[in-house]
Amino acid sequence: MPEQFPHTEQYRHGGNLRALSSLSGRAPHELLDFSANINPLGPPDWLRPLIESRISELVHYPDPEASELVAAIAGRHRISAEQVLVANGATELLHLLPRALGCGSLLLPVPSYSDYETPARLQGLTVERFTLVPDNGFLLEPQQLALLLKPGQMVLLGQPNNPTGRTFDAAALRDLAASHPASLFVVDESFIGFTDCSRSLQQDRPPNLLVVTSLTKLYAIPGLRLGYLTAAEEHIRKLRAFLPTWSVNSLARAVGARAVQDAEYLQRTRQFVTQQRQQLAQMLGQLPGLTVYPGEANFLLLRLEHPLLDAQQLADLTLKQGIALRVCSNFSGLDQRYFRVAVRTEVEQQQLYGVLQTILAPSRPRSVKRQTPAIMFQGTGSNAGKSILTAAL
Repeated sequence: MPEQFPHTEQYRHGGNLRALSSLSGRAPHELLDFSANINPLGPPDWLRPLIESRISELVHYPDPEASELVAAIAGRHRISAEQVLVANGATELLHLLPRALGCGSLLLPVPSYSDYETPARLQGLTVERFTLVPDNGFLLEPQQLALLLKPGQMVLLGQPNNPTGRTFDAAALRDLAASHPASLFVVDESFIGFTDCSRSLQQDRPPNLLVVTSLTKLYAIPGLRLGYLTAAEEHIRKLRAFLPTWSVNSLARAVGARAVQDAEYLQRTRQFVTQQRQQLAQMLGQLPGLTVYPGEANFLLLRLEHPLLDAQQLADLTLKQGIALRVCSNFSGLDQRYFRVAVRTEVEQQQLYGVLQTILAPSRPRSVKRQTPAIMFQGTGSNAGKSILTAAL
């Protein structure tokens, strides 16, 4: 059995370069990080000059209303400014929701992002899980939740979901929300910008539906921290009362106002990520013992079937060679076979394939034929992941 690196619960999220560097013995710049789902194009070209032009503003407090950013977001979604709330990343909003909205329980399809469940438990909410199954690629059909809904309950969904990358039928969720007005539906669209947005819930929102959006992943600025929420004015007022003044700094506000208006960068990102995701799925689907689940975001969920290795042991081996994977065994609904990889550039994805090939198929020649991608590599088997563990990004 391969030597395993030590792991602690503090490294619950992907993209922790300091921890990965320490575990691998390599400098951060020597690592290829497939564990964090960040735009592979990197930040827009205008980011650095914009930040430099706004540095002089740091001697002043930010506008407490974040007027410039709020107006830009409202204009993008064709809604009133009173329906927009900005925050220091989507995670801050996810922690705010259980505190401010007075719900008694959380209904959560799993597997899903950890910062859906953790804030609810900290606030004393009862958490009820609906387990998605690998047999249909972890696809959620909103009507499946109808019999589980209760008054005063919050339902939290990813669109696309993390770590599965799947989207659900937006019209079906609108119908479900409209027919259950005593429940609150929160949709996290932090990865929607990597899709064609046809399944976004931003338009025609029922009054009991709230949408959370992260700008840090799409614009490759996770260190800057920026997110926003759109909802009925009543919900925005409740949430704002719990949000600290000046939660978003001046530089993040300026970047956000420019970002939400940059349609060209958004279109280029969608085209690039779609192409690279298809190529990545096709390459990894050639390797023995790997099931590649269909995804629509900038990452893919995989399942490993190997006589000697689980996903953590595989990740330990790839990290020794400078490549970080996101092991998914601590997502509720998944087990030790699952891991996730981000979509990156063609050269980087070829490096990932080469390393995985030396581990999983060492007798094969290290080359990949460029083919028309075959997207669907859906696995079979029973519902995996019976154990309940702490979910994480």
